[in-house]
Parts: sequence; C-alpha cells; structure tokens
Amino acid sequence: MAEHFHPHLDPETLRAKAGELRAHYAGMASWGIRENKVASWMRDVPKAGRVLDIGSGSGALSEMLLSLGFRNLQPCDIHDYRSSPAAQALPFTQWDANHDRLPFADGSVDGVIALQMLEHVENPWHAVREFARVLKVGGRCVISIPHGFSLPSRLRFLRSGNVIGFNLRNNHISFQTADVFQKMVGPYFTLERTDYSNPFIRFAGRKLRLPPVAWVQRRLSEKVCYVLRRHDRPVDVGTWKGYASYDPAATHP
Repeated sequence: MAEHFHPHLDPETLRAKAGELRAHYAGMASWGIRENKVASWMRDVPKAGRVLDIGSGSGALSEMLLSLGFRNLQPCDIHDYRSSPAAQALPFTQWDANHDRLPFADGSVDGVIALQMLEHVENPWHAVREFARVLKVGGRCVISIPHGFSLPSRLRFLRSGNVIGFNLRNNHISFQTADVFQKMVGPYFTLERTDYSNPFIRFAGRKLRLPPVAWVQRRLSEKVCYVLRRHDRPVDVGTWKGYASYDPAATHP
C-alpha cells in the first residue's frame, strides 16, 4: 500500500507546486466537458451574466463557456493553472476555497459552476456558503462530485471501507453522506436536476460503455452533478428533497 501512497496536497503545497500542477492539468477536462453536458446545466443563465468558474484548473471549462456565448466569466482557483489561451485572456481570481471570501458583492453573480472541485477542499462548507452569498436569488449553482452512492461505490465500501473516487493515490479528501450533503447545501439551494456521467463497466482491462438510461446511470455512474438554484431565503433542511433519492427521470433532460 505504501508505494501507492499520494500525500495530501495542502493549500500551501498547491501554491508551491504551481508550475508542476499547471503541466499536470494541461489538456485536462472534467467529464461534463468531455460528455458535452455543460450547455444543458447552464441554459437558464443569461449569457451576459457574471459566471464564476470555480476550480478553473486548465481553463477547459472557461473555454467551453466562451464557446457557448458567455462573456462575463471569472476563473477562480487557489493558483493560476490555466493553459488554454482563451481562458488565459480572462481576468483571474486567486481564491482559497477553504477560508477566503470571494471578492464579489453579495447577490452579484448569476452563475457558479464547480466541476470536480469540492472533493479537493478541506472546508467545503465554507466554499458552499460563499457560492450562496455571491449568487443572486434564483442564480444557478452547478456542483459535480464523485458519485459515492452508486452500486459499485456501495460494494467497495463493504469490501474496503472506501468509496469510488477516494483513495490513497489522489487528492480527494472531502466526502459527505446524503444527509450531511443536504445539511451543507439545502439551507441555500433548491435541487432542480441531477445528472450523471456516462456509465461503464471494466472487463478484461477495458472500459465497456453502458447505455445512458436513467436507472443505469443512477446506479452505476462514477460522477454526479447537482444543478441547483439559489433560494430567496434560508429554509429548514428537512423540507429539501434529498439528493441520494432524487430521481432524474422526473426532471427535464
């Protein structure tokens, strides 16, 4: 086990290794970009509205948002790792999601999109509160994370005490159970839609793609995305529809 151990990269280390990580992130894109999902997640956000690309990494998401017609974009990350020339032309905000306050006024942002970012953060609760603070009432928040409630993740937990996406070899450190995620997000956001990565199974060293049918995705996908809308006021989390049981077949495609 020791030979596969990857030490946690704390915020100071992430900044110190900026050059190395920029090379690592170059050309890297989240599943939502590769599977062309972003347009549907952001379709209700005005093209002229301010959108924050949280955990911007290589800039691949900013580049896609530009291609979709969004112009008022703000990449944000703990350090500037962008390699995309189009993304590099945008103003960059250096932001430590663990404790920094986003440099935007309350209720001044139309959209926040954080793809595969929260699992890297030591204090995701603070990050979510900042998303809520800067978003306008009715603003869109898109959060994608590893799907810890898929059937393969449940089976892995029974075997090893771990879920898919969290291991000694990556920098994923924050995982919430269904109720804890609801406590973290529910006071600020309404869940409008759940989406999943294209599912596959591993066989003989190969990935065999499965049909993108709702019940297959819900049970077998390794990544999940929550499309949220900012409340007009805090609510009792007990009234929020829980994300682990949310049925994407009941929402628009």
